[in-house]
Parts: sequence; structure tokens; C-alpha cells
Amino acid sequence: MTGVDALEYVQNALPPELPVRGFIGTINYVQELIRSGKSWTFDFGTGTIDTVAVFDTGTVAVTLGSTTATGTGTTFTSAMEGRKIRINRIPYLIATRNSDTEILLSANYPADTDTGLSFSVYQDEYALASDVVQVIRLWDITNRRRLHATPVQTLGDRDFLRDQSGDSFRYGLFGVNSSGDRLLRFTPWPDSVDRFEYWYEKDYTRVTAIGGTIDIPSELDFVVKQGCLARVSAQLRVDERGVEMASFTKLLEGAYLKDRALMDMKVRLMRSDRPRADIEVFPSAQTITTDP
Repeated sequence: MTGVDALEYVQNALPPELPVRGFIGTINYVQELIRSGKSWTFDFGTGTIDTVAVFDTGTVAVTLGSTTATGTGTTFTSAMEGRKIRINRIPYLIATRNSDTEILLSANYPADTDTGLSFSVYQDEYALASDVVQVIRLWDITNRRRLHATPVQTLGDRDFLRDQSGDSFRYGLFGVNSSGDRLLRFTPWPDSVDRFEYWYEKDYTRVTAIGGTIDIPSELDFVVKQGCLARVSAQLRVDERGVEMASFTKLLEGAYLKDRALMDMKVRLMRSDRPRADIEVFPSAQTITTDP
């Protein structure tokens, strides 16, 4: 439903001489009101992350003050740009892949010039769906186990001062990428190709134009319309404003009771640590993949 549909409903319900102004703000107010203090199933989603394997074949040579790392027996790929390379147990960001045997770091190498060094190219941060507010649950589908959320402070640089590769068991949200998507950081960082699934709280879209789509399922269209009517009636102080608000409240509570039964089922299944593949009531998942 668009804002135009809601506006037509309100205009048809009110006396024609009453002006309706600032209706975009009314729509967004009603969206907030519907969500306030309630956990609706449509405000949660699922997504998947496919991790990449560690690459550590060959050796590298580095030079103090240079960004160039030259490989011997390596096959660096363009997909490694943006990943990290650990040299002498210190991580560096890979800015550019020039060839199978040469990459550029994002900053000058600060340690002594050296050759024949072992290394590991890995990825510990992955972008989430664009509408993620927070991750509620993260499940390792490959190894069938749940990961535990950890405060960002414990996932900081000190974690990278020692080798921490293997099966991940902790995660935290760690900033955003250049597109504004939330980043999830694993620790230990994954060393193999695994699939993870997350259940998350979704952000929603505010209406910015009267023709914009209202980000609430069509099953609640009448609730939204009645909420807009109640809000405008209160603003215009029409005689029936109390009746309109009571009608909206009754519709909202009835819709929420129906939705709550489904939400309770989702929560019970989530706590049972079953992946989404076993839970048909979850909405479609968004898959995030990374090229090898």
C-alpha cells in the first residue's frame, strides 16, 4: 500500500472541508506507533554468510616502508582484495592484487625487510543484509552449532596478536562497509568454506514521498489506514477522534495477537538451535556469498 491509498481513505472518511496536511509525517508516525513496544514477525529476517578458506600456499617477501608483498609459489586472486594477510602474526589489509605473485598492502610495511615468510590470507568480516539492525542469533549450518555474541571490545586488535583461525565460536557487529551495511566479525576467523545463518531484527523504510510504499505487510493495510485516520482526527480535533483512536487500538491489538502466535513459534524453534532449513515459518533468507 502506498501513502496515496492511505490518504484517500482518510479524505473519504473526513468532511470534505477539513484539510489534511503533513500526511507523510502522519504515515511515519503510525508506522512507529504500530511497532512501538511490539515484536512483529515482519520486523525480523534471515540471511546466510558463506565464509572463505584461508590461503597460505607459498611464502612472501616484504620491504620496510613499502606496500608491496612479493610471493613465491603463490596464486593471489582478485577476490583477495579487501581481505587480510597475516605476516609475522600481524594482520595487514590487502588493497590490490597485481598478479599471482604480487599484492599491495593498504599501508607501508612497518617491520624489517625479510624474505621467505609464511603468511595467511583470510577474511574475518562479512557484510550483512542492508536492513540489519542487530543480529539475534547466528548458527553454523556446516558444523550445526550456535555462535555466541561478544562485545566489540573483546574482538579488537588484541585478538589479532595471536593465531586465531579455526572453527568460529564468537561474533560481534563491527562497524559498516563503504555501502553502509553492518559488518559481522568472526573470532576465531574462519579457515574453511562454511555456511552460517543469522536471524536479525530488520530496519524499516520511512516514507519520504506520498506515493512511497508503506513498509508494513498488506495484511495490516486497514490497521495503517485507521491509524492515519485516528491521527489526523486528533490533529484536527474532530468530534469522533476518540472513537477513531479506539477503533485503531482494537484493530492493532487483534492483529498483534494473531502475529504473536507465529512469533512465539519462531522463538521456540530458534532457541532449539535448529537451522532455518528446518523451520518453514521463517521468511526467505538473503544469501551473501564471497568469491573464492
